[in-house]
Amino acid sequence: MAAETQTSIKGLAAVLSLLTAVLTACVTGGNEKTPVVLTQENAASVLNGEWTGRLESYGVGLVWGGSVSLTIDASERRGSFTLEGVPSWDSALEISNGKARLRISYGTREFSVYQTTNGLIMEANYASTWQGLPRNNYLRLRKK
Repeated sequence: MAAETQTSIKGLAAVLSLLTAVLTACVTGGNEKTPVVLTQENAASVLNGEWTGRLESYGVGLVWGGSVSLTIDASERRGSFTLEGVPSWDSALEISNGKARLRISYGTREFSVYQTTNGLIMEANYASTWQGLPRNNYLRLRKK
C-alpha cells in the first residue's frame, strides 16, 4: 500500500510539474524572463542602442496607450525618449540597485532589464496622477 501511495505521489508531482510549465508558457508566451543586474561596468553593453515599445496607462475613466522609443547612450549617461504625439525629450541615466533610472513625464522611473529568448526587454511600473486622478502606468520596451 505504501509503495502504491509513493507511486501515486510521484505521478501527481510529475503532472503538477508539467502543468506548471504549460501555465508558465501560456502566461509568458513561452518567453521566460531572466533578470539582468545592471552595473556601471555592464551598462553600456546592455543598454546602448534603440529600444521600442509601448506605454499603457490605466485609471478611473482612463485607458490610454502609445508607442514609445528610447535611444540610450550609457557612456554619456543619457537617454532620449519619443512618446507618440509628444515632442521627444532627453533624460539623465542612472544605474542604481541593479536597475536603470530615467526621467519620464513628471518623475524618475526605475526600469528592470530582463534577458528573454527573443532578446532584451526593459519594464517599468509606476503610479501617477492625471488631472487629479490616480493612474497606473506600465512601460515595456524591447531592444532593437
